[in-house]
Amino acid sequence: DLKRCNIKWIKNTGPTTPVVNINFIKKGAHYEATIYVKTGLNTTALNDEKLIFTKEDGVGQELALKIFGKGGSIVFENEP
Repeated sequence: DLKRCNIKWIKNTGPTTPVVNINFIKKGAHYEATIYVKTGLNTTALNDEKLIFTKEDGVGQELALKIFGKGGSIVFENEP
């Protein structure tokens, strides 16, 4: 899902490049993603941001919002 978000993924970082780490764990019927973002200068930009979801459809867009500090809900509910 993140691949369809028009994000240019690169391997070499610079001072303006965010470095993202997302950890996924299953908790019962739900999944929890914990997002960490550091700047290219190793400064914390986002620490321990959570996203809880049950189905993966649409989660990539919600993760992208959180990665770039544009909001996004804590609990993501997919449209039926």
